[in-house]
Amino acid sequence: MLATLYVLGAAALSFKLVFQRPATLDLRWVGTPLGTVLLYLSGSLATLLGLFFFLKLWDHVHKRRSFHREGAQGPIQVSPFAVQDFIQALLAREERLGRSRVSLHHGPGGSLDVELSVNLPLDVAVVDTSERLQQLLKHGVEEQLGISVHRVSVYAQRIDVPDARKKADTSPLAQDERTDEAGQALEEHHDEA
Repeated sequence: MLATLYVLGAAALSFKLVFQRPATLDLRWVGTPLGTVLLYLSGSLATLLGLFFFLKLWDHVHKRRSFHREGAQGPIQVSPFAVQDFIQALLAREERLGRSRVSLHHGPGGSLDVELSVNLPLDVAVVDTSERLQQLLKHGVEEQLGISVHRVSVYAQRIDVPDARKKADTSPLAQDERTDEAGQALEEHHDEA
């Protein structure tokens, strides 16, 4: 409310100074050293005031986005960033999924809706893995963070296909061939000596 009064007052003063130009307005003092200092001070004050109100707005929006729960000793708030970090760590630890994107939304009754976009390996069943991920996230978030989960949407964004060269290099046959080549080179070097 106070910010609104400041903004309205500044707007009215600016309108009067710019458009009505009273005949008694004398701006010669601006060119003096004291006038320059006053202009710098007023500009700094206006910047600090704007920063103050921006931070207040940011704090208000951030708290509104957080997930609330009433505890025995008072309110408990969990930021969306903490929930996303928890989900990423849970997926990495339980399912060995490194690349995923997590979006959070407020569901009905203060619950949580999770949208998960993942890259799945080629050798897994997409539907079975997606259902397992839904259960894992629902139970993990509810048990560890205390936030009820209304819905978990899983989007299989990509199927990770291993690179053919990399697979060929790590296959047992390729390793046997490299071992044979190294053994032959060692034998030739030993025979020369």
